[in-house]
Amino acid sequence: MLFDFLFPKRCVSCQKKGGYICKSCLYLVDKASPFCPVCLEPSIDGVTHFKCLKKLSLDGIVAIWLYRGVIRKAILALKYKFVSDLARDLVSLSLLSLKDNYSVSSLKNVILVPIPLNKKRSNWRGFNQTELLGRMIASSFGWKFCSNLLLRKKFTKPQTGLGKDERRKNVKDAFAINPQFAKIKNDSLEVVIFDDVFTTGSTLREACKVLKRNGFKTVWGLVLAKS
Repeated sequence: MLFDFLFPKRCVSCQKKGGYICKSCLYLVDKASPFCPVCLEPSIDGVTHFKCLKKLSLDGIVAIWLYRGVIRKAILALKYKFVSDLARDLVSLSLLSLKDNYSVSSLKNVILVPIPLNKKRSNWRGFNQTELLGRMIASSFGWKFCSNLLLRKKFTKPQTGLGKDERRKNVKDAFAINPQFAKIKNDSLEVVIFDDVFTTGSTLREACKVLKRNGFKTVWGLVLAKS
């Protein structure tokens, strides 16, 4: 309490006291419209279009906000300024939208899997922001959570600033299934891969391929924001 008095939380955008994300700034950020994770065109409830769906494709994607304003600043502060306490504010606001989302509520026997972070970056930050956020979201929905189902098997450059083709090449063969889960009964589980931001979808699609090749039948993506 004394810490909060001496160092009050301030909105990462307007600096207003009270929390990291104030209502006034959040009001200025539009929600993301549902879209197909393959062609990126509008889609009902984020379900992958039938014409786009292939054996190793994501079955759908849920994005909450557009990557703008206070949401963009909050995600960047969490990733690069190491304000891990900010995760609670992001998750509590996310849940208000997610609990009314048909696609999310219709999933059963869910296991949430965060995109694994490169060890160097994880050590530098002291935490994996997708794991931190994902664990909170999974707990709120009563979903299973597995932080190490996917492993990052090669070092990749940060995706920021890369073009679509560069992003795809950068994450190609970047992930592998954790050997200790190789014999898990996969076909009855519905996987939700969690990441903070969706830009071209290269990272989520590459992770999905690995999961489906290892027997997981249903794989959705979930992100806080769409760029």
